[in-house]
Amino acid sequence: VDWPNLQEILKDSVNDLFPEADLVPVRDVMPSHPEQTMTALPLQLEPKAVPLAGPEGWTPLRGGLAMAWVALVVTLVTVALTGWSLIELSERRIRFVSAVTHELRTPLTTLRLYLDMLTSGMVNDEKHRQEYLHTLHAEAERLHRLIGNVLDYSRLENHRQQPNLSCIQVAELIAQVKETWCDRCRDAGKELVVENALSPTVEIVTDPALVQQILGNLIDNACKYSRHASDPRIWLRVTTSETRGGITDSTIHLTVEDRGPGVAKAEHRSIFLPFRRGRTVDPTASGVGLGLALAARWTTLLGGVLTLKTPRDQKGACFDVALPSGPGREPILTSHDSKG
Repeated sequence: VDWPNLQEILKDSVNDLFPEADLVPVRDVMPSHPEQTMTALPLQLEPKAVPLAGPEGWTPLRGGLAMAWVALVVTLVTVALTGWSLIELSERRIRFVSAVTHELRTPLTTLRLYLDMLTSGMVNDEKHRQEYLHTLHAEAERLHRLIGNVLDYSRLENHRQQPNLSCIQVAELIAQVKETWCDRCRDAGKELVVENALSPTVEIVTDPALVQQILGNLIDNACKYSRHASDPRIWLRVTTSETRGGITDSTIHLTVEDRGPGVAKAEHRSIFLPFRRGRTVDPTASGVGLGLALAARWTTLLGGVLTLKTPRDQKGACFDVALPSGPGREPILTSHDSKG
């Protein structure tokens, strides 16, 4: 047998699979590795280690696989975000329907009961009749504010509301708010205290109706959620920001403060989301959780910022509305301790 020639022929036949293979004669009757032993010849294949060498750098195959993985990741992220958005939208709708249904049922029940008593002639005493009429007026006003808030929120969601800017003296604007809310606060057992540190001639270019709605929502919340506070006062303060040099800037601050239970630290951000109410609030207090959300969006619409700050006595809630004194001016926020 021409062993060298035979060995070369056999190695060439497996060279594509085992380029470093070697053929070793088998002298034992029972080979140690029968799976590597040839059937016709007493030879054993020693394949040795095969180096796994591949092309360096990017290849068309690698590029295609990378693009496929990127596309898969993007698809999964998109699906996850879409699913989260749908779940969030569904939860918001459920909260909306539940809150509005509850808030509508209570005043409607009161209106129906009192109207039935008045129309059936069950109330003959004039004093009691006036009390019932006063209650009916209060419940009708409550319904009006509820429906108004829902419609305002719908307009903001659809980007249909635009501010109607005009120049007005800050003192006149605050006087209008005081005239509207002094009696309402008194009916709720509260006292509205107005502190205006600005000159009577200071003017602001803004939407007076929106500012009144913003402050109205904040004062209304203060009345509802500080119902059991030992101090019945609600403060409406008007100030301006000052730089370190003592120069007054163009930002006007309208602050509403009460001595109620305040806002839990964990809710300082979520409190401004629609249909959210604090966990520590009085569960009997009316509202659907739109007051602060509307106030924050209206403030942004006017170029301002609504923040939750630390009250002066470290107790209660303090909401600060920072508005630019004129159009095109961004409000300069102060360095007060903000919790919003």
